[in-house]
Amino acid sequence: MTARLLTGSGVAVAVAALTILGCSPSVAADLPDHQRISTIDAATGIFYDIDPSSGDATARWDTGLENAQALSLDASGRGFATTRTGQAWQSSLWAVDVTTQSVTEIAPITLAGSPETSGTCHSLQLSGGNLYAYCGFYEYPGGTNTYSVIDQLTGEFTPLFVFGRGGTEDIPPAIDPADGTVFFAAGSSLFQFDLDTYDPTVPGAADEYKVAEFPSFVGSGSFSEGSVLWVPLPDYVTQSTSLATWDRETGSIEVVGEISSPASVYAFVVAVWGTAPEEAAPALPSPSPQPALAATGGAPVGLGVTAVAVLLVGGVMLVASRRRAL
Repeated sequence: MTARLLTGSGVAVAVAALTILGCSPSVAADLPDHQRISTIDAATGIFYDIDPSSGDATARWDTGLENAQALSLDASGRGFATTRTGQAWQSSLWAVDVTTQSVTEIAPITLAGSPETSGTCHSLQLSGGNLYAYCGFYEYPGGTNTYSVIDQLTGEFTPLFVFGRGGTEDIPPAIDPADGTVFFAAGSSLFQFDLDTYDPTVPGAADEYKVAEFPSFVGSGSFSEGSVLWVPLPDYVTQSTSLATWDRETGSIEVVGEISSPASVYAFVVAVWGTAPEEAAPALPSPSPQPALAATGGAPVGLGVTAVAVLLVGGVMLVASRRRAL
């Protein structure tokens, strides 16, 4: 895939300067009424809705997904999740449907063209019908970290860009649906990239792409309508997670509050989803066409009618032949 995935802009540079210098005011971000923020607790597998004004989490259902690593949902509440299934470099891809409260394992995650090479994919992002993620796989003497596209039927991931080898730090992506721009977080820093020109081997090459600095490590988030990025800020010491926002238009950052519930929530990922009332939800997949026999079902009534028709035609032909004989 050679097409440019990301584009820089003068606006982004200006926003970066304001944010980094701390000149932008902290303004509370709003979530549209028809959109929801959800997460899967990495420790328990419980699916939660998060209050965008406080961070309070409300349990909805137990997904049964242990060690959830990533979650991405479309507007209707259907999407994908990944879980750690074994060693550090082993994950599985799951289909998630919030409306039916169901999860289905698709396949273990592997490197396309190398089915024997297992991988781990974080920070899922559905965009334009494709499923993107930050994926890594082990190769002696180190690991390879990539920005990849995942096959939604097989779990195979194809690297689009290699960030580096030998490191394991997550660099989660977030895609703004307003224009398809992709952002990455490394540690507590948020970057906007042009992957056609960025060279990760050049020292300090990412500095010019920096647009924001959060108070702590940034997990995988999602943009809501209005280009507001909602991200989790996990605290490894307290085993808790806070909800924070970054407004792309103003550059302001706000820590909403700790993601809290009756049970401990230690969430690395948040997914924003929901369709406006005046908009149509994404269509369900079309059912597979049925064979001709299945269409009639081969039902006794159908077969009976066919038999009667055959007998009538045979009778007519027999009468005609006798008349010709006479």
